[in-house]
Amino acid sequence: MTAIHYEYQDADGGVRFRVTRRDEGAGRKSFTQAYRETADGEWIFKAPPWPRPIYNLPRVLAEADATVLVVEGEKTAVNAQKYLPRGWVITTWSGGSSAVRQTDWTPLKGRRVVVWPDIDQQKGKDGALLPFAMQPGSKAAAAVAAATGGAVVDIPDIFA
Repeated sequence: MTAIHYEYQDADGGVRFRVTRRDEGAGRKSFTQAYRETADGEWIFKAPPWPRPIYNLPRVLAEADATVLVVEGEKTAVNAQKYLPRGWVITTWSGGSSAVRQTDWTPLKGRRVVVWPDIDQQKGKDGALLPFAMQPGSKAAAAVAAATGGAVVDIPDIFA
């Protein structure tokens, strides 16, 4: 099992909380969130209080003229940054598609923001794939765009 830690920082670079992703094999993954609340710096293993900062916040703030690409998940954010040219900075939020509203999106107000939705493949009660607009990643992307004034990348409905 592989574990990777992703740190969420405040504007000054101080670690606010950490997300640990464990790839357990066979396509399975698990996540643990932890934050420091006590004076002795002891980690508390539960979801951090909100509003939570966006991932990569110090870089987002330092590159004020960059276009911000918002993706779902820290692993995607780290990997995407490797392939984008200068003038782009990547961020995400913690907690997955259902946690968009627990994030402080104010650092992105007034910025050029592009939101790239996850291409989920969730099925409905009837066993059929839900249309793309009903997928969790698509709904999360729409919520991020609404919170930031950004634009969602239009991905053709591959589920139709």
